[in-house]
Amino acid sequence: MGSRVRSNAGSLLRFVYSFQPKLTPEERAELRGQTIGTIVNFVTVVVLIRAAPYLVDYSSRFF
Repeated sequence: MGSRVRSNAGSLLRFVYSFQPKLTPEERAELRGQTIGTIVNFVTVVVLIRAAPYLVDYSSRFF
């Protein structure tokens, strides 16, 4: 049963991948840059949200 599921999943991935448009190297580089930018923005927001309580506590010492 397990190998049958893996086989079907692999076939499905190959089927879906075959219908994706082929990208030029320039398009691929642009997409990679956008993806990296999105990940950097996401990580920045998560870090700021996690650090907010510490920043508030730290800034309260000065004001």
